[in-house]
Amino acid sequence: MSEYEFAQRGPLRLKGAAAEKQRKKRKRKRAEEAGNEEEGGAMVEKGVSSKKPDEEEKEEKRALDKRTPAQLAYEKIQEKRQIERILKKASKTHKQRVETINSPAACEVRSVIRFLSARNLPAAEIHRQICEVYGDTVMSESKVRKWVRQFKDGRNNVHDEDRSGRPSLITDDLVASVEARIRENRCFTITGLSNEFPDVSRSVLYNIVSGHLKFRKLCSRWVP
Repeated sequence: MSEYEFAQRGPLRLKGAAAEKQRKKRKRKRAEEAGNEEEGGAMVEKGVSSKKPDEEEKEEKRALDKRTPAQLAYEKIQEKRQIERILKKASKTHKQRVETINSPAACEVRSVIRFLSARNLPAAEIHRQICEVYGDTVMSESKVRKWVRQFKDGRNNVHDEDRSGRPSLITDDLVASVEARIRENRCFTITGLSNEFPDVSRSVLYNIVSGHLKFRKLCSRWVP
């Protein structure tokens, strides 16, 4: 019997190599477990945040929005009407757009408003009808409501009322006095007239001479 029969057979192993391998394996396993725990915690937080109720979000939006229910309803109606106008305008052909009356007189539009108001149509319907004929920019709905209110209160005139402005500085007596001075001396100047009428400005005198009396200057002489 040989003395080598009891020797361990197999590949050679370094002393302590197996223990080092086991240590690295345990370290790698702990690192994987720690990573899985962090990933799981992040998923739980994400799940909790994604499960936020819709009611809380709505309440937050209401708290930030300072508009009243009436304002919200009005804006919703305006948005709906704007969408309807856009769709209606998009559905028109080129021929229909050409047939629209452009740049109507203000009194014409007011006459239409008066006629439709006499038929007891609401202001919104009147505005819709005149926009169909004259275009969307002919008159705003607020102005239509104003004219409807005035016609219902008894107004019959569709034209603008005369406004009280600054009285004219040119009177008939002043024009007659300037004309008399000119006929006395046709070689006059505006400066000379200004000396004769110190209370009247040079621009007013020039307006009287050229605009009212129709005098023009020929060879340094003003002739009618």
